Amino acid sequence: MNLKLIENNYRWIILILIGFAYIMFSAYQYSISPALSFIGRDLGLSHAELMSLMTAFMIGYGSFQIVSGVLSLIIGAKRAYIAALSIEALATYVLSLSIGFLDAFIYRFISGLGAGLFIGASTAVLVQWFKESELGFAIGIAAGTCFGIGIALAESSVILVEILNWRNYLVLISIIGLAIALVNAAFVRYRMVEISKDAWVRLKLGLLRVMRHRSIWLISLASIGAYGTAVAFLTMLPTYLTDFCEWDPGTASIASSILGLGFIPFGPLAGIIADKLGRRKPIIILGSILCGICYLMLLTQITSLVWISVVIFPLAINMVLINLLAIVSEYPEIGVEFSSAAVGLAMEIVILGSMWIPWLAGMILDISIATVGIVPEAYTNVWISLSALTLLALIALPAKDVIKYK
Repeated sequence: MNLKLIENNYRWIILILIGFAYIMFSAYQYSISPALSFIGRDLGLSHAELMSLMTAFMIGYGSFQIVSGVLSLIIGAKRAYIAALSIEALATYVLSLSIGFLDAFIYRFISGLGAGLFIGASTAVLVQWFKESELGFAIGIAAGTCFGIGIALAESSVILVEILNWRNYLVLISIIGLAIALVNAAFVRYRMVEISKDAWVRLKLGLLRVMRHRSIWLISLASIGAYGTAVAFLTMLPTYLTDFCEWDPGTASIASSILGLGFIPFGPLAGIIADKLGRRKPIIILGSILCGICYLMLLTQITSLVWISVVIFPLAINMVLINLLAIVSEYPEIGVEFSSAAVGLAMEIVILGSMWIPWLAGMILDISIATVGIVPEAYTNVWISLSALTLLALIALPAKDVIKYK
């Protein structure tokens, strides 16, 4: 038996295992989406409080982006991402035991901390197993395809929540996540990388160079609107379709699953479009505009336009996020060695900068319900606000900066 052949083939097992971990990673983030109305009724929460649970996740997720890379170096990437999955699983389990807003908020924040630790650590494992010519494909499968599958599974679980009730639904998700974490712990192999004193000095200087990079800050600030409104949209859609538009749970689940599955083909497509055109910032701007149009389509309450919005939205948001990650990695003055730090800074700016948007959307909805009741029109101001915020954030990007660099 050729040991080298076995070793080469084993990397695909690693990819499959980390792929399942990514499914759970995204499922945890959006696990509360199909259960919002049930959680609200059971705990007596307003829509602003319900959307604050997503804000809590974003605070934990965003605040841990850069720190997670350093922590992965200290304890090892495998231990770090296994710990991340376990933290998310346990936080989701205790969320099922919540008795009010405060403890639910804390549990979602803890889940976000786990999520913040996951991406950098899991990527480091893939980097060790896949050569450069295969790495993009491997990351695309894990962070693109599998991430999209997780969103689709979470967003389309309306019927499952109705059958199990929201507490048992969250328990089930946590059990599945812990099982996947245990399998990854048992079968994923990772060689610890020793860091010399010189490497730590180089790391410090590289991080300072990243932190002072003006263009990273500007493009990240311009993407805040698209990211924050996308989180609000993905979280609110199942409740909007079932409670306000009175779609049956089956149809709402199909629409939500189409929205999530759209991330699978449209993620690579958004990158390919920018690669072919040789321009990324115009694609980010166009993607933000398309996101705003998708929200406005819902204002019409025309069923066909709602379906079109659901289909187009994954392409629109991926035009923003995929090219944001690509462009901050490509700045020559940063260098390949510190591209992950640039990505971490960009994501930290985007996530923390937009964490208030889901809460704002929920508050606007509460005010509208008090005025017009639980009808589709209650969302009118929500969709207008999300569209406006998406476009207003683009002001952070000077026109000359768009022309100067791709």
